[in-house]
Amino acid sequence: MSTTDTTAAPASAAAAPGLSPEEARLQRTMKIVVVALGVLLFAGLAAIAGRIIYLASARDAQPSVVAVQPPAPRLALPPGAGAASDMPSGAGAGASTGDAATAPGGAAYSAHPGAASAGASTGHPADPSGAAPSASRASLPPATVAPLSLPAGAVIRSVSISGDRLAVHFEGAGAEGIAVYDLASGRPLTVVDVTRAPD
Repeated sequence: MSTTDTTAAPASAAAAPGLSPEEARLQRTMKIVVVALGVLLFAGLAAIAGRIIYLASARDAQPSVVAVQPPAPRLALPPGAGAASDMPSGAGAGASTGDAATAPGGAAYSAHPGAASAGASTGHPADPSGAAPSASRASLPPATVAPLSLPAGAVIRSVSISGDRLAVHFEGAGAEGIAVYDLASGRPLTVVDVTRAPD
């Protein structure tokens, strides 16, 4: 008698009270779907963990690679506008150059505002003839010297570098602006005219 009762108990548990045969079949199907999705989820997590471990161990096995960057091109004034302004290639963002150049007409100017004497403060004497410094230009390949086109009589107030972009703030001859150059190509990208509001 007891054997018959224990064998009948699972059958009654499988057919839950209040469920029709269709609902019981749907519930069984949903349980199978949930279990299958759980297995897929854990398999995906295991695959991701395995991939991370594989990539981490493969990176340690590879030799380290050192990237060599070519030197940044230097900008120079056009031959008719005066001497080249030597800018250190290692200047960081917001750095100002301290090299002197010669404006048309032989007037020397410096990239630092308020510099008393361009030749004395920078160590690069300004040449009244407008010739470029032979030592710095002779050591550079022709491809690394790019023209820096500014209006006649313009004075450079500051120079900033960010990535491969060079921004030059200039004033003079009734004009004020910011010229932006691409150091990779040596070409001017844009000139922003600065207009001051009247007092």
